[in-house]
Amino acid sequence: MREPVPNKNLVLRSFCEESLIEMLTYLNPAKVLDTLLKFDSVLEANLGYQLTNPQRIRLLVHCGCALERMVLQKGLSYDESDYPPIDMQKLECVDIAAKLFENTIKISLTRDEKAFIASMV
Repeated sequence: MREPVPNKNLVLRSFCEESLIEMLTYLNPAKVLDTLLKFDSVLEANLGYQLTNPQRIRLLVHCGCALERMVLQKGLSYDESDYPPIDMQKLECVDIAAKLFENTIKISLTRDEKAFIASMV
């Protein structure tokens, strides 16, 4: 008899939620996690490829922290002299997916925060 394989989405969700609980102070990870997962789905659909689970976890945790930075008005600065040039196609995909944050939790990411996300995918 074969052992049941755990639901990878449940494992991913659980791992992300635990990580965000450790890192966030003001946002409730349980309340933003569904939006983060939808963001990931929209982003992957627009990119035309799927991220690996380690990439996805890193992305979702980074985005959760970015949302909290927006609440605190302490966003990161993306200086292209310190980081690779921004891939404009990826940035456009991130911009489209980030509209979910604006529409569901009323938080907008800055262009610099979106640039960091684009560099991750």
